[in-house]
Amino acid sequence: MALSETIPVKGFISICPVMKPESFSMETVISAKNRNLRGVFIEGENEIPVHAEEDMIRVFQKQEWRISITSIMMLATIYQRL
Repeated sequence: MALSETIPVKGFISICPVMKPESFSMETVISAKNRNLRGVFIEGENEIPVHAEEDMIRVFQKQEWRISITSIMMLATIYQRL
C-alpha cells in the first residue's frame, strides 16, 4: 500500500513477508524511490529464508535503493506476548 501510494506515508515496515503484494512491481519501486519512501524489512530467526522478501529486496537493489533488513531473535515469542 505504501509503494503504490494507496495511503500517503513516508515509509513502510514489512514483517516476514511470505507473499509479494499484487501491486509490487519495478514501476511501483521506482515511483516510491522517487518519492523518497523509506523501507524496513523485519524477519525472525525461524522465518529465514523468506523467499518473497528476498525477491523484493533484489528489485530494490536493482534500483540502488537501500532498504534496511533486520533480523530479530525470538520474534515469534515477542508476538505471542503482545
